[in-house]
Amino acid sequence: MIVRFVPWAPPLGHRWRAYRRVPAQYTINGMQVKVVRVFLLPRFWLMQTLGLQTKRFLKACVAEFRPHVIHAHQILPTGVMALGHGVPVVLTAHGSDAYDYPFRNSLFRATARRIIHSVDRVVAVSKFIAAKVEALGAHRVDVIYNGADPDVFFPRDRNDARRALEIPSSRKVVLFAGYVGRSKGIFDLIAALDLLSDLSPVLLLVGGGPDQDAVARECARAGIECRAFGVVEQRQLGLLMGAADVFALPSYREGLPAILCEAMLAEVPVVASRVGGIPEIVKDGHTGRLVEPGNVGALARALRDVLGDPSGAFRLGRAARTFAARHLTWPENARLYDRLLTSLLGPVAAREENALHSNR
Repeated sequence: MIVRFVPWAPPLGHRWRAYRRVPAQYTINGMQVKVVRVFLLPRFWLMQTLGLQTKRFLKACVAEFRPHVIHAHQILPTGVMALGHGVPVVLTAHGSDAYDYPFRNSLFRATARRIIHSVDRVVAVSKFIAAKVEALGAHRVDVIYNGADPDVFFPRDRNDARRALEIPSSRKVVLFAGYVGRSKGIFDLIAALDLLSDLSPVLLLVGGGPDQDAVARECARAGIECRAFGVVEQRQLGLLMGAADVFALPSYREGLPAILCEAMLAEVPVVASRVGGIPEIVKDGHTGRLVEPGNVGALARALRDVLGDPSGAFRLGRAARTFAARHLTWPENARLYDRLLTSLLGPVAAREENALHSNR
C-alpha cells in the first residue's frame, strides 16, 4: 500500500485546482494508493504537526494492511508521519529534505534530528546526501543510488527517434528534462546555447515549472529553437532521449537526480553541474562532462566539445551506459533494498514464526 499526503487546497488558482483533483484513492501499476489531506502553510510551516494530522488515517491503514515495515521517503516532511505506529521504519533521504529543509530554522532541524534518531534504518540516494544526514546525527546511513527502468531507457536509433519527432537528422539537439526553474540552471543553459549560435542547436524542453513562459521568451530573444513538451510519460521521454545529441542538467543543487540515471542508461552523453551526488556517477571525461554551476562559458565549451566530436560523444555515452546498467537501474535498486529489508526484518520474521509455533 502507498500512502501520500496532499495539501488541503482552497478553490483558487491552477496549482490548488490540481491538488483538489487528486482522488482519495486510486491504483497505479497494480498498487493501491491512498491520499490523506493535510493543512500546510507556505514553506512547510506546520510541517511538524503532520504526525498529529495523519495519525488516525495512518493507524487505520496500518490496521488494514498490517505492514512489516513502513518505508518513508524524505526526512521532512514525510518522516514526521511515519513514526509512532508500532512498525519498523526505513527512511530514505533524497535531496532538499537533507541539505535544505532541516537547516532553514532550529525547529526544522530539531524535528529532522528526532526523526533520524527514531527510525530503524536510514538510506541516502548518494554519498553527498549521506554526509548531510550524518551531520544531523545519523550513526549509520546506507547509500542506495536512484535508478532507471531498463525497459524504457536504452540506446535507440537516433534517426528513427528523430523521424518520429520530425526533427531533421542534421540538427544538433540538446535535451533538458526536469523542473523548469532557475535552480535547475535552465537560464544558464539558454545563455550557453546562445554562445553556440553557429551550431544552430535545437533545445528539447521537458517538464513543468514556474519559469516556463520566461524560458520561452528568453529562447525567442536569443533566436534558439525550443520545442517544449511539458510533462511527458516515461516512454515519450525515452524517445526524446533517443533523439538527443546531449543531455544537459546545469543545476545549482541536487541529491542524485533520477533523470541522469535515465539519460546514462539511454546512452546519451551528459553535461551536468558538479554539485551534490552528481560527481559520484558522472565522471568528468569518462561517463560525461562536469562544469561548475553558474559558469555559462564552461557549460558552452562542454556542450560544444560533445556536439562537435561525435566519436568522443559516443565513447562518453557508451561508458555511461555501462556504468548505469551495473549500478543505476531499478532492479539493482530493488535488490539492494531487498537485502536491507531482509537484514532488518529477520528478527521480525523470527518472532512471527515463534508466535505461530506457540499458538499451535
